[in-house]
Amino acid sequence: MLEDTFLYERRFNILFDDAINFAKKANKAYEKEDYYELELYSRASIFTATLIFECAANCCLDTLKLSNHFAEDIDKLPFLSKYEFFYNTLNKEKNLDRGCQEFQNAAELKSIRDLIVHPKVKKTKWKRINQSNLQADFGQTKLLKVPHSIDEWNLTDIQTCLRVICAFLDYFFRISCGFTPNEVGDIILSSEDYNKQKRVTTYGINDAWKEAQKYWSLRLQFLGIECPKMLNI
Repeated sequence: MLEDTFLYERRFNILFDDAINFAKKANKAYEKEDYYELELYSRASIFTATLIFECAANCCLDTLKLSNHFAEDIDKLPFLSKYEFFYNTLNKEKNLDRGCQEFQNAAELKSIRDLIVHPKVKKTKWKRINQSNLQADFGQTKLLKVPHSIDEWNLTDIQTCLRVICAFLDYFFRISCGFTPNEVGDIILSSEDYNKQKRVTTYGINDAWKEAQKYWSLRLQFLGIECPKMLNI
């Protein structure tokens, strides 16, 4: 490492740490019945978590060492297409299964991400529920049941987002690409140039990630974390 010219910040660990820590703060706020902080930290966790999709996809593309102009063109693709491009580059005669549950859930979560990064004015009708109260409903996603209104996100939605993201990455890296946890670490965790690594490195895993796996049943086998119970949603 001391011989390296550059330090690489791949950001996966930063985003994952933040998403987990915001989720913990949301849970503490719920226990204190502080609903303002609950909503605040729920949004923060989900905002951060949805960036992990794009982060990991860009880490994959970085390993391909594309020319600058080509890399700029590929960077314009939706993040799910980036995963497919990376997969097809490594597997010329195979196709990524877009019909699997992990991919479908990730595609729906992309719509939530788009609400965040492309905020637009939305409107819905007020509905009277009794003489003194009105209610407005912006609806929710079909599969994941995540509210379209970011003002309504809560602990359940955090859990759903974390599970969907981890399930997709586990499906992509471990099942589809067949990478070992250390190979995955080289792609998304290493602070060194991917091409300079003569062998895969053994990566230490944050204890908070192991605790998060147990608490939310996250699919983290792609990082080499023992997962006695795993859920996709």
